[in-house]
Amino acid sequence: MKTTKKKVPVKKRNHPVPVKMYIEAFKKHFKCTEKDIEVKLCWDDGPLRIKFDDAVYEVDSHYDFIDHVKSMLTEQESAMHVPLNIWLEIEDGVHLEPDFWRHLLSELDNKEQQENLNLALNISRIAPDNSAFFWKILYQLGDIDLYPKSIIAAAKTYNFDVYTEELMEYLVADGDKYLTELEGGLFETVCLSDGQDTLSDDDTFYIYQVADDWEDC
Repeated sequence: MKTTKKKVPVKKRNHPVPVKMYIEAFKKHFKCTEKDIEVKLCWDDGPLRIKFDDAVYEVDSHYDFIDHVKSMLTEQESAMHVPLNIWLEIEDGVHLEPDFWRHLLSELDNKEQQENLNLALNISRIAPDNSAFFWKILYQLGDIDLYPKSIIAAAKTYNFDVYTEELMEYLVADGDKYLTELEGGLFETVCLSDGQDTLSDDDTFYIYQVADDWEDC
């Protein structure tokens, strides 16, 4: 096994997981040995990349994945990647809450965003499915900032932990669709503690295929 580490800014994790556990999860799924793989630590105390049989995979711990989902609810660049069809399952009519509008209006950049927001709201009011139409219109307007800003406003309004849990469940359930960077790419959940009475979050890992950007990692 060859291991390399790229110099990156340190990002302290609440639940750092030993690198050897990421590797053990990968070996368990692919039934390979450490001699068969090349490992690259692209982040401090976070996910790692593994090259195996000319393919590149990311291995996330349970806590890495939670961090990723939380960023989708708090950071604009990540929030824009929240799948619309998943969001429609979990948003729970949050745009009808006054606090949602208070949070969102304070983040608008210009008059055009205000007009687009009013358009989405007015059209959705006469639609048979008010909530779904509101979010679909926001998503389809072509304003790349308004949809993620609305996601973040919703997460500030609704129960954040519930949103995190539900978004994570949907993403994991269809990880081959939403997380792999290749069509038909692999996504697997691996538990190192299989066969024991109690499964621990510490032993849960997610493996998914990513684009071959090994040199850029």
